[in-house]
Amino acid sequence: MKQTLQIPETNIDEFVINLAREHGIEYTPTRADAIAEVITRLSGDEVVQDDINDLILALSRANVIDEDEFVTLIGHHSREKHHVRSVR
Repeated sequence: MKQTLQIPETNIDEFVINLAREHGIEYTPTRADAIAEVITRLSGDEVVQDDINDLILALSRANVIDEDEFVTLIGHHSREKHHVRSVR
């Protein structure tokens, strides 16, 4: 049975980096990632790499985190990155 992660509200970058290191996870772009990047550029949008988002995706692909944890980590990271306060 998978152990539930205790995801912090702050310092998400550090948490994600440590979790990936613990499990030997690194982000490796897939063909689908490359296609998504091309489509994004063709649509006129800028592609901005985010190493933490990439690590969160890699953790999900490796089944280290589940869908709920993925969404929580992406949300917390985005909130910290853009300095948005939680409405809770």
